[in-house]
This record gives sequence, C-alpha cells and structure tokens, in this order.
Amino acid sequence: MASSHTSVPFFKSSSRAIGRILFVSREKHRDKNQKLRQQLENLERHHQRVVNEKRELEQLCERQERELRRLRRENARLASEPTRLPADPKLDGHRFGARMIAMCCNLAKTVGFRSTETVLSIVRDWLEVEIKIPSWSGIRTWLCRSGVAALLEAAVPQDDWILMVDHSVQLGDTNVLVVLGIRQCEVPVGRALRHEDMKTLAVIPSKSRTKESVADALNALAGQIGTPICVLADGATELHEGAKVLQNNVENVLVLDDMKHKAANILKKTLGKELSFLEFESLIGKTTASIQQTELVHFLPPKKKTKCRFMNLVPLLNWAAMVIYHLQTPSAPGNDGVSADRLNEKLGWVLQYQEDLKSWQACQNIVSAFLVFTNEQGVYQGATDQLREHLAGLEVSLDALCEQVRDQLVEAFSKCEQRLVNSPHASLRFPVSTEVLESTLGRFKQIQRQHNRGSFTSLLAAFSALLNPSTPETIARHLTTVNNRDVRNWVTKANLDNSTQAKKNKAYRATKKRNLDRNTLLLEAKI
Repeated sequence: MASSHTSVPFFKSSSRAIGRILFVSREKHRDKNQKLRQQLENLERHHQRVVNEKRELEQLCERQERELRRLRRENARLASEPTRLPADPKLDGHRFGARMIAMCCNLAKTVGFRSTETVLSIVRDWLEVEIKIPSWSGIRTWLCRSGVAALLEAAVPQDDWILMVDHSVQLGDTNVLVVLGIRQCEVPVGRALRHEDMKTLAVIPSKSRTKESVADALNALAGQIGTPICVLADGATELHEGAKVLQNNVENVLVLDDMKHKAANILKKTLGKELSFLEFESLIGKTTASIQQTELVHFLPPKKKTKCRFMNLVPLLNWAAMVIYHLQTPSAPGNDGVSADRLNEKLGWVLQYQEDLKSWQACQNIVSAFLVFTNEQGVYQGATDQLREHLAGLEVSLDALCEQVRDQLVEAFSKCEQRLVNSPHASLRFPVSTEVLESTLGRFKQIQRQHNRGSFTSLLAAFSALLNPSTPETIARHLTTVNNRDVRNWVTKANLDNSTQAKKNKAYRATKKRNLDRNTLLLEAKI
C-alpha cells in the first residue's frame, strides 16, 4: 500500500533564510514586472503618437496634393490668358499712367532716351502684350517737366540753407552755374552726403563766368530762399570771390573750401613736383604708345586725366602694383602667351620705381583717409584734433614726402575749422565736400553725351530730376504742376532756345532748304 506522505526536501539553510530569499526574489520579479509594464505603456503611447503623426502627414499630403492640382489648373488658366500689366490709370492730358512715365524716366537716366524706347519695345515683344511705347522725345519732355517742377519745389525760404556751387563748362561760350542745397538741420553725421539728401536750388546758364555773375546769381537766389548760412565751393577763384561778395553783404555767411580739391592741390604741389614722379608719368606715355597694339595690350596703363589728375591717382598706383606682381611672377594667370623677356622689355622699367611707388601709395592712403573723414564728419569745433587722431591710426610708413602731405592736409583743414570757429555758427557742423555736386554733373553729362556733342541744350531743364529716382507719386505731382509751356518759358529765360545745338540745326536746315530750292529751279528750267 502506497504511503500518502509527501517527502519534504532537506535544505541546509534554515527556513527563515529560505523565506527571506524567496521574499527578495519575489520583490525583484515584481520590480522587473513593473518596469516592463511601464515600458509597454511608453511604447503604446509612442505607437499612438506615431499613428497620429502618420494620420496628420497623410492629411497634409492630401491637402498639398489638392493645392498642387489647384495651382496647376490656375497656371494653365493663366497661361491661356494674355499677360496683364499692373493697373496704371492714365494721367489727365496724357496717354500713359504715372507708373509707366516714372519707369521711362528712370530708364532714361540710366541708358538714355532713345535706348529706353528700344528697351521697352523688346520687353513688350517678350511679354507678348499690346501696349503703346512712349517715344524718346516724349520721355525727354517728361523728364524736363519733372526737372523744372523739382527746381520750383526746392526753392522754399529757410533760415539754415547750406549751398554748394560749381560751374560746368562745355563746348561753346555758355557755362552753367549749378547750386545744390541742404538744410543744416538735415546734414547727416557719420556718412557722406547722398544725392537724395540734396535739393537743386538753381541751374543758371550764362555767357559770363566772373565773380560778379556768381555774386549776382547768389544774391538773386538768397532773395528767393533766404540768406544761406554757408556757401561751399571748390578752388575756382570766381566762385570764392562771388561767395565773398554775399558774405560782405551779410556777415553771418560762412564760406568754406572743398577739401577734395584742397587735397588734390596739395598732391600736385608735393608729389607733382617730384622728379621721379615726372619721369614715371613720361614713361607711362611711352609705354602706352609701345604696347597698345601688341599682345601686351591688357597691361595698358590707365588713361591719363587731362584735368584733376591728382584726384585720380589710385588707378595709376593699382596698375603699377599689378605690373610689378606680374614681372616678379611670370607664371601668374594673365601672362599666357607673353614671355618673361617680352614683359621685361616693355614694362621692366616699373621695377626701378618700387621704393617711390611705396611712398606714393602711402601718400595716397593718407589722402584717402583724410577724404573719408571729411566726407563723413564734415567740419565742426574740435574736428582737427579728431582728424590728427584718425591719421595717426594709419598703418603706413612715413617718409619726408608723406609727412609733408599729412601736415599740409591737417593745416588746410585746421584753417577751415578756424573759419567756422570765428563765425556766428561755431556750434554747428558743416559739410566740406562737393563730391555729391560733381557726381550730379557727371550724371547729366552721361545722359547728355548720348544726344549731342557736349554743348548745353534745353535738356538742362531735366537737371533737377537727376538727384532722386522718379516715382509715380512725384511724376503725377510734377506733371500736374508744370506743363510744356512752363518748360519752354524756362528754356527761353535761360537762353537755351538759341543754344549751340539749335544754331547747328538751323545751319543744316538752311543748307538743306537752299539745295532744295536750287533743285526746284533746275527742274523748272528743264520743263
């Protein structure tokens, strides 16, 4: 008979120790179980998040596909329709809107009147639109009307006008006195003057270029806009003497020099008298003649300026540095097809001026730093000390020539500051650079030379419109203010309806009429 007794295994450990081991084991398994359960919950949440993101991405993809289909349909619809230009309602009395007229004026300032008509025709054909293109003569008329209107708008009486005056001389016996103005309260600090800062106050053609004519023009202008507090001019005697006549009439008018012209004159009196520099310039001319029709043509020196060449010294120094580099590095890019012997034969002479060029470059660096300071800061009480600190911070090696140039620049600026200190306006700041005026004259010559050979014409009426870009708002205002009759009156008053170009056209018309009359008589005789 089998026994119902269950045998119990024998353990060496006590029952208490065994119980403790089992308890610890149970706790470990429970902790492990909880961690696994927590991981499972995290994975389930992550899975749900991924599912939600997938659903959102699918919905976004569907929306984007719908938008893409809509855009394709819209693109197809637009492709089938003719090109539409921006809304541009016609101005009263004109066949074109202000937007078109403003665009034509801005293009004309850049590429010229006839080219503007051509450019617009090309763009019209590319867009395949049926629009009228303004004629070049119409664009010229718009710009002249805008210029006369801008001139009239600027002549507003104020008590703090600063004037910049200069003469422009071209072919013929006519010269033009141009006066730009800026109010002292609007003078920028820390940057050079820009075209948009200035106002054209006077454009006066004249047969005379004397101090009396300048004084009369400034006195007449003062009667319109009020007495200016400062007149700024370059080194021309008639400009300074004419401004001093105004200064004698009104004691509080300050007359200042343009520092760029002062710097150029200082370079002319110092560097321009150096024997080595004169020899260098002479060899430049010979080199130009000897290589301009050879394989070395890309090493041609910059064209020598016949006027104000010391204002344009940088291109010459850059050319010399480039030539020296290629002489010392025959394998450098740009020497393809040129042997080292050939290069040395024609340009090797530059190497003997290396030390002189270092000195000239140092002088130019001083002048450039001087002009940066004067352009951006102007003149004010204490400015000379600031200029000395500015020039002292330059990393240039100074020889006797450089020190002479530096000292004369500081002296010239100090005299300018002293004039300010001795005036009733000692607490104010004034510009001492007419670069903005000279660049405006350059803009006018650029647009002028495309239409005649350097003589003043009725196009001078457009001068005031060159300072700022034309906008639809200004065009609408200007064309409403000034009509064609006003422009003709301005041209007649300025005596430009009998300009050199007008006389030339009249002479050719007379010759053409004579030949026509003679041919008519011969034909009648034969009959």
